[in-house]
Amino acid sequence: MSNMRGVIFDLDDTLFDCTGQLTQPARVRAAEVLAEYITQTTQQQLTSLQTDLSEKFGSSGAIREIGSRYQLPSSAVEDALSNYNRDDIPKIVPYPDAITSLETILDENKIILLVTTGRRNRQLAKVEQLGLSQFFEPNRNLFVHEPDSDHPTKKAKILQALASARLSPEECISIGDKLDSDVTVGNLIGMTTVRIRKGRQRNWDPSTDEETPDHEIRELIELLGILQL
Repeated sequence: MSNMRGVIFDLDDTLFDCTGQLTQPARVRAAEVLAEYITQTTQQQLTSLQTDLSEKFGSSGAIREIGSRYQLPSSAVEDALSNYNRDDIPKIVPYPDAITSLETILDENKIILLVTTGRRNRQLAKVEQLGLSQFFEPNRNLFVHEPDSDHPTKKAKILQALASARLSPEECISIGDKLDSDVTVGNLIGMTTVRIRKGRQRNWDPSTDEETPDHEIRELIELLGILQL
C-alpha cells in the first residue's frame, strides 16, 4: 500500500460520529412533524420507526416509507424531510483520531479527497463545524454528491475527484462506512476499499463480492497501517 498516492474519504460516520451526534436528533425533529399527521402514534414511536426502517431504506427513505404507509400528503413528507435535513448544524466534533490521521497522511505527501453524500449546504456546514475545512476545500478536493434519479450513487463524484487529482483508481484508497454505497462503488471503480465499522451499518456483513472490502478497520488511525505510514 505504500505505492498509493491518494485517499478518498467519506464524511458521515467515517470522519465523525454522524449517527450519534446528528442522525438521532434529526429523527426526533422529523417525528415532530410526522406526529402532527399521524395522531395514533407518539413522537417516540415515530423516531424508533425511522431507526428501524433506515436499515433498509436509509434515513430519508425511512421518512418517505412512513409517508407511504400512512398515506400522508406529499407536503407532509417534504416538511418532515426539511426538518430532518435543515442546514443549521449543532456543535459536532470529529473522531478523536481524525485530525491526526489526516495530518499524518498529508505529511507523507499523499493526496486526500473528500466525497460526501447529502444536501450541499448541510455537508459543507458539517465540514466547517468539524474543523475539517483546513484539509478540504470545495471544488478543489471536496465534492458533494446530491442524489437524484440520474445519479443515485456517488460514483460520478468519485470519478470527478480522481480526475481532479490526476489519480487513477489503482493509485487510490476509498474509505467509508457503508457496504452498499462506499465499498460497492469503490470496488466497481477499481480502487482499494477500506470499510470502517462505524455508523448504522457497523454490524452488517457483506452479502456480495461487490460489498466485500479489501480491508476492515474499527478506528480511523488503523488506516495508517494499511498505508504503511
